[in-house]
Amino acid sequence: MAHANPPSLVDIRNPAAPTLLDSIAAPGANSVAVNAGLVAIAQQSDLKTDPGVVAFYDAGSYAERGRVSVGALPGSPASAPWG
Repeated sequence: MAHANPPSLVDIRNPAAPTLLDSIAAPGANSVAVNAGLVAIAQQSDLKTDPGVVAFYDAGSYAERGRVSVGALPGSPASAPWG
């Protein structure tokens, strides 16, 4: 399910006191994966039967690094330990 609120970046080095760092504007975001300095966000289109995208962001600067078109209602991006 996509959320109206953007994905939040939270520092949890101290789990007792998480700190909101920023958020990423990713309309239709429904799932997130992080690996090797990249954040992958699956985003569904407004019309659920249209193709969605997986957008890739730099985990340090939050700048978009690229995006790929995927099928309708994308979800659960994943990556292997080696990238």
